[in-house]
Amino acid sequence: TAFDMAILFSHAIKNQQFRNIVGTAEKEIFSIDRTISHQLKNTNRLITKEIPFEGVIGGKTGYTLEAGHALVCAAENNGVTLISVVIKTHSSSNSASAQETNKLLSWGFESYSFFSN
Repeated sequence: TAFDMAILFSHAIKNQQFRNIVGTAEKEIFSIDRTISHQLKNTNRLITKEIPFEGVIGGKTGYTLEAGHALVCAAENNGVTLISVVIKTHSSSNSASAQETNKLLSWGFESYSFFSN
């Protein structure tokens, strides 16, 4: 469920190495003998800045026929971390989940009051 994905992602982002990986837009990796290289590109459009979002930590995209384009993503603003899970957007475009995530995180940071004790 979306709730389960949010719980898993909230624990995963506590690991700095995981955060570094899901927050990297592009990386060239090499075989051990450095004779073969592969260029890896993140498909999360918030990370690649195709759809910019200030404070984005990282996320994981996915696609299934049943769920369509999906994205679980985290962002931080003023010491507050929010996690967004978008599944089954109304649009079937590759950028739909990132667009909806941008809207959801923006709404979360703009509309919710965070109180510190």
